[in-house]
Order: sequence, then C-alpha cells, then structure tokens
Amino acid sequence: MIKQFFNFAVFISVPLLHLNGFGKLLANPGDSFFIEQWEEIESKIDYENSEIKKLINKVENHKEKNYLKRADKLLLEKGRETEVIRLTTNAIEEQESFLAYFMRCYAFVEINQNSKAIEDCTMALKFNNQSSSTFNNRGVAYQNLGRNYKAINDFNKAIDLDKQLAVAYWNIFISKYDLGMRKGACNDVKKSVYLGSQTARDWIESPNGKWCQNLR
Repeated sequence: MIKQFFNFAVFISVPLLHLNGFGKLLANPGDSFFIEQWEEIESKIDYENSEIKKLINKVENHKEKNYLKRADKLLLEKGRETEVIRLTTNAIEEQESFLAYFMRCYAFVEINQNSKAIEDCTMALKFNNQSSSTFNNRGVAYQNLGRNYKAINDFNKAIDLDKQLAVAYWNIFISKYDLGMRKGACNDVKKSVYLGSQTARDWIESPNGKWCQNLR
C-alpha cells in the first residue's frame, strides 16, 4: 500500500526518507518551476517565486487581491490550511479566478479533503486548462482516493503540457506501481530522475528500487 513517508515544512529540517514508501508531490501553478522538496530550505511549492506574485498582482479587485496575498503567505505553513480555505473562499466570493480555486484545491489536498480538492481543481481548469500544475494536483487528489486510472490520466495531461515536470512523472510512477504496472512505473521514475528529482533518485538507488535499476 502506498503511504506518505515524509512531511515538508518551510525552513524546517526535512525528516529522512523512509525508503519503503512513497510521497506524493504537489506542483506550483505555471510550469516546472516548482522546487524539489528535499533540502531544508525548500518547500512543497515555491510560493515566493515571481510567477505567483505576478498572478496575484494582476488581480484588479482590491479585496480579492488582499485575500489572495494573505492566503499566499499562509499556504506553506502546516496547520494553516483552514485559514487558507477561508481566505480563498472570500476571494472567490469577490471574484472567481484560477488562482483562488488552485490555492484552495491545494489546501484541501493538504488536509486530505480530496473530493473538494478535485472540485476546485476542476473549477481552476475552467479558467486555465493549460495549467500542468492543476492537472498534477488534481491527479494527487484522485490518487489519494485510490482512483489511480483517473490520476494517471491527469498526470499524463500535466506531462503533455510540461515535459519537464518531474513531479508528474514521480506521481504517475506511484499510481502505476499501485496498479501493478511495474515496467511502466519504472520507466516513469527513471524519467523523473533524469529530470532532476532527488526524491526519485533516492528511491531508485535504495534497496527497494534495485529491481527498477536492473529492469530493461
């Protein structure tokens, strides 16, 4: 059974990887400019990057922008998901937008409210169906519910939009592995390693990943 094996926090040391499990990763809206979640200075989503700030700064409604900015500051803090949901809900009441639904979807995934996350990511895609990150994160929600075929479909869409999104290859590996598609899973985790995923590299170099190293 797939299980999460580590937690991430901003500026807090990351626990050692338990090599007998897998961790699912969320992605940042935009493309593959999310930062790998490994070193202590890294986080699940690089919400300090200029792309996110640009998206928020383009919002014309002052109240909506204020809610999004406040949610933005809290999203990386564990235990603040309820506040993020409240703020993004307020933003949506002011004006529906891709970013508000995306951020709320992320928060819902974090607290394992996956059905609500799927609804919000689906709404976000109505505003921007070219967001690889949204497809990836909705895939994570499907994956958490055990709906691996749906998850694989979303991860493939994310990859179609962004061939460099290493996190999507890692996540699709998890779903395929769960379904017993070992060869396909192995190919995907190798792609994730090739694209620079330290998470995938550490797994494949572990005793549990030895079968994949030797698979041709």
